[in-house]
Amino acid sequence: MMIQQITMKSSHYSRRVVLKSMTLHSALQKDDSPDCQLILSVGYMAPSSSWAFCRRVLGLLGRTMSPGTESTLDPFNTDGKACEMEWHSTQRGDVPVVSDLPSIDFSKSLFYAAKSYFGLLNHLIDESTYLKNLNELYENPARKAASCRLWYAQHLLILAFGKAFVLRRRCARGKPPGHAFAERAMTLLPRQGDLGGDSLLSVQVLVLAAVYLQSIDLRVAAFQYIGQASRLCVCIGMHRHMPEHIFGPELSRRYNLIFWVTHIIDSEFSALMGGTAGIHNQQITAQLPCLTSNSLEALSMSLHVRLSRLMATILTTVYGVGHEFDGSLVKHIQSNLRTLAQISTELHDLLDTHFDGQIPRASRTVLRLMLSYHHCVVLTTRPLVMCALHLHLERANSEHFESLELRPPMSSILRSCVDSARTTLRTLFVLSEGDLLESFMPFDLEDAYSSAFLLHLLRVISPSLLPDSGWRDDINHILRHMVDNGSVVAPLRQQELQQLERTLESITPRYSGPSDPSGLDPGDDTQWPVPEYIDEPDRDFTAMDCLEPSSNALLDWADQLDMPDFLAAMDCGFGGGASGS
Repeated sequence: MMIQQITMKSSHYSRRVVLKSMTLHSALQKDDSPDCQLILSVGYMAPSSSWAFCRRVLGLLGRTMSPGTESTLDPFNTDGKACEMEWHSTQRGDVPVVSDLPSIDFSKSLFYAAKSYFGLLNHLIDESTYLKNLNELYENPARKAASCRLWYAQHLLILAFGKAFVLRRRCARGKPPGHAFAERAMTLLPRQGDLGGDSLLSVQVLVLAAVYLQSIDLRVAAFQYIGQASRLCVCIGMHRHMPEHIFGPELSRRYNLIFWVTHIIDSEFSALMGGTAGIHNQQITAQLPCLTSNSLEALSMSLHVRLSRLMATILTTVYGVGHEFDGSLVKHIQSNLRTLAQISTELHDLLDTHFDGQIPRASRTVLRLMLSYHHCVVLTTRPLVMCALHLHLERANSEHFESLELRPPMSSILRSCVDSARTTLRTLFVLSEGDLLESFMPFDLEDAYSSAFLLHLLRVISPSLLPDSGWRDDINHILRHMVDNGSVVAPLRQQELQQLERTLESITPRYSGPSDPSGLDPGDDTQWPVPEYIDEPDRDFTAMDCLEPSSNALLDWADQLDMPDFLAAMDCGFGGGASGS
């Protein structure tokens, strides 16, 4: 909402209005805006969603540069564009279809292939129980499928994941290998109020189904199923502490791990959708795994939980401030940066204790921690990138158009965004070189896409932040790798980034100013701090490689945001280029 009755000089007025108007509410525009019906037709445009953020940016560019063309600039890749799935729920008395199942040996190989990619999702499957049921299935398929419908649905989903991981290609009509098994599994999923006699197994199956649907870009269906799983956890009481002396150590541990996996996936998918997680952190009394075990598995899971909780906090603070700019946005960004600094320290401790500071490339669980950490940095700083984009577009329409000359603290905060985005892309690039990049599941693609999108914007807003183009080579390589390995979603994200790049060409200034705020010469690539592992493709990552910006840097940047110094910097510290302030 625009603030009225502000008497300032024109340039000061525009900067403060942009900052005050960036309330980051879920509606893209007011209800009477010209393209409101278009927005309503494609769905909820929540600010934390990378998909919606792309829509917002392209819409803003269209309204600013060529009014009336914003809808033609945007490919609007809505649900079902990447891959369609159709299914109808079966009745409890219906006999599940058991035709065309692979041999038992191939089924086992697909199961182990899925496990090698699942990471945290492996906690949803008890291997001994699964293999016992698998052997019984091949003794009498019809009877086993009918008597254990939920387990059979889980088995079909694992077959679908396994084939997608192993075959790495797209089938007819752009569907991934194994999609027929997934469609068959969806017909067996528990309906609302129907737990099928095994509530815990219902949660496990619903989470797997949600991840599969998100993997083929059916975001709405995935959000619904993970929400159903999360709320079912509440119905069972899994979000509460389950003492070992009452439930027994094995059952207590299993319920605890399955709940935390569900909560982590719910938090991540809520951020992707722009909604809120099904269970608020204040309602959870389930113990963190690290409180009962010092194992690497328990410590990693606990850090994943910390990051998912931070993600939920970011959604409700940075993206949920009020209508008036009262400084709360800046305070929340400060708080989140300090929390990230604490998590960075804990990640360093984990790596030093269990890996001597090295991260094995095959350790998907630990690498997922690193990438989630950087995604939180990107989410925290993205609103300020949007503010800077508004300012840049104002200047793009002026007679003397030059890039923004960023000054502290804005230069430092946006540098943190650049560092995290570049580190994310470089990490994923190196994984792809070792054929370790996950092309089917949504997590690596989301990290790559959200990072590249912001870097494209920052290259336009302030070229001094990105003097070299290595990151563009990285994202192009990553997306090509995913497309070549059968991703049904990567071609759409590739199309969106290409559209963004074409749209930004006309407002991209050539950098000709002084050295950037770090003291480096932006025109000299040799001085740019490039991670050491770039030139050593066979070497494992180090904590220094993957955890930049450091915890000290994050704390320093948070301190620089102290009010009212930050507001003063906003008036004259965004820089005025040649036009002054």
